[in-house]
This record gives sequence, C-alpha cells and structure tokens, in this order.
Amino acid sequence: MREFRPYSKRVNPIHINIRDRKEIKTGVRLSIPYMLLLKIGETYKIRLPKNKVKEHEFRVINRVHYDGQNLVNWFGLDLPELNPDVNNTSAYNQIGDRFGMTGYCEVEIIIDRFYELFSEAEDDIFKMYYKLLEDACEIYNYFLDRYSAVVRHRQVSKLTPLDFQKFTAFHIKNNEVVSSVHVAALHHVVFIEKKDGVIIPQSSVTERLQELLQSECDEGNIATFGVSAVRQLFTGNYLTGIVESITQLEAYLHLSYKKAFLERGIDEKQVETLLDSFTLRKFLDSLPLIMNRNEFLRLSEQNDLSLINQAVNIRNKYVHLGRNIDELKKFEQVEKYINAINNFCVDLSNFCGIDNMLDKSKSGW
Repeated sequence: MREFRPYSKRVNPIHINIRDRKEIKTGVRLSIPYMLLLKIGETYKIRLPKNKVKEHEFRVINRVHYDGQNLVNWFGLDLPELNPDVNNTSAYNQIGDRFGMTGYCEVEIIIDRFYELFSEAEDDIFKMYYKLLEDACEIYNYFLDRYSAVVRHRQVSKLTPLDFQKFTAFHIKNNEVVSSVHVAALHHVVFIEKKDGVIIPQSSVTERLQELLQSECDEGNIATFGVSAVRQLFTGNYLTGIVESITQLEAYLHLSYKKAFLERGIDEKQVETLLDSFTLRKFLDSLPLIMNRNEFLRLSEQNDLSLINQAVNIRNKYVHLGRNIDELKKFEQVEKYINAINNFCVDLSNFCGIDNMLDKSKSGW
C-alpha cells in the first residue's frame, strides 16, 4: 500500500508585487470526465451575474478518445454480425455521454483575477488551490447550463472541486504564461496492491443494507430525498440539494405532528386539515408543543437549529424568487446545511418510530 498526499511541482515560481497583480489573470487546466461537443481552441467569454465587470474565458484544448474493444463491448456491438473494425476509430454517442465512456476532454479556464499560487506554508497554499478550483467550477457550471441548453447535450453533470485530483494552474500576463504549478493527488490517494483487493464495508454495513432492501416501511422511503440531496451536492447542484433536503424535512415534520396529534385523540381528518395550514416555519417553531421538555432539549442539543433555519431561508428564496440570493458556491458550505438537515431528520424519524436509512448508528460505516 502506498499513500500519496497533495503534491505540487512549481515552474518559474516568481513573486508578483501587490501593485502588479491587477495585470495578472489566473488560469487552470482541467480534465473534464466527458466530451464536450465544441471546437478545440474556440474561446468563450463569460461574465458572471455577480460581477459583470470581470471577463473570464473558457476553451476546450484537447480531446482524449477511448477506442478499441472496450468501446465495442460498451455499446453492445461485440457480436459476430455487428462487430465493427476498431482499428484507428473512436466513438460518438448522439445523445451524449455523461459517464465519459467514449472519452474525455481537457479544458482551460482563465479567471479574471489574481490567485496566490506559491507559498512556503503548505497548508495555506493547498487551501488556495481548492479555492481556485471552487471558482473555476463556478465559472464552468455557469457555462455548462448555457451549453446544455443550446447544444442539447444535457446529460452531462456539473462539477465540484472534489472531481479533480490533478490540474495545472498558471499566471498569465498579456496572454503570456509567466509561471505555473502542477498539482497532483489534491484530495489524498492510497494505492492498494491488487492482491489485497478493494476496500469493502464490514458485515454490519452489508447486513444493514439487506435489512433496508427488505423493509416494508413506506415512510422509510422519505429518506431517499436526503440521499438524493447528498448526490446533488457531489454533482455540483447545490441549490437542488438544499431543496431536496428540505423536502425530506417537511415530510418528517408532518409525520411528527400527525403522530403527536393522533396520540392526543384528534380525528385524523381534522389533523390533516390543521397540518395543511402549517407553514414550514410554523412546523419548526412549534416543535416544543408536540414534544415533552426532555425530548425537545435533546433535539436542540444534538442539532444546529439555526443552521437548519438558514437552509430553509435559502430554499424559500430560491423556490419563490428563482435566484441564488445567498451565492451558494462552496461545497463545504452546502454540505453543512445538508448534513444538518439529514441528522435532524434522523432524530425526527426516531421520534416517529420510523427506521431511517441515513441513521449511521445502525450500520457503523
């Protein structure tokens, strides 16, 4: 087993005075895990809504096509009567290839601002590289929405900094590269000997999986919104992730109140009519009315309710105004919101007596 920590190789690492930095732009070269249907070298100018003065650039600089027998197998053409000549060929899939099975492309993003690329403080510089990737992904994802709408290549996914282990960053002045850095294993990687196999979950995890797959509890399916929220997070759809997590939250709150009111002898039709009049804010604010003091104290101590309320505000602004008012663009920022809501929903489901698939205590993984 070999372990690799983040590594960087610097090329001409010159110090740039603060007064000269306004003339410097920062570029980054990335490998996008699928093909973009664009001409190599064609430049697209991008101005983000939050700062229309800054003009960024995007271009595809290379394509890497997969060819040979693997492609034939992937498309199901490995039959005697269909098997094509695979020598010196590549594949094109008309409806797009979001998994990058036919190949990938290399792109270049020029950001209209200076980023520090060279520092003696290793932790600080890798944080800056991550920040650079965050901003590059914001520009790329803005581009991708418009590309997907016009080119109709809509299956491809947005990207986050966690999608990149290697990249090249560089300073550019008057269209000339003046210094650069090559980064590898940004998120840490471990190479395992083939004889050791792959890392697999312990038996408690696989037993839990078997249990959930055989479960007949319909309410347990609500947690799939929480799972989907995490999936949206990792595919760069930050606001969609927030919305899906809040959808899960509303459902568990509704069940919690219904359980409490039915236990108090209120007719089920009356309960449904009453709950239909509740807003999400009222559901959250009225929790002390349906729980005893110890239950609510435990819920408050184990969960960051202020963080959940912030997420609700973000969701409301997005759903009702159609805008990213809070400029959500940081992976860790959105991850905190989604994790907070998912953990809160686990506690609510326990209050309702519902088995929640996101309950980590039941698998230990």
